[in-house]
Amino acid sequence: MNKKLETLFQENVKNKVILITGASSGIGLTVAKKMASAGAHVLLVARTQDT
Repeated sequence: MNKKLETLFQENVKNKVILITGASSGIGLTVAKKMASAGAHVLLVARTQDT
């Protein structure tokens, strides 16, 4: 992601509550990590509690 788009993304998700399903692996896990690092409050739904 280029710097301008990255900044816009972070401004749009900061302090938002985001629900992510399939968060135990793959795309769901990657999206959850990205959203959390951008300042979002992330709620995860996963098959296993281990992840």
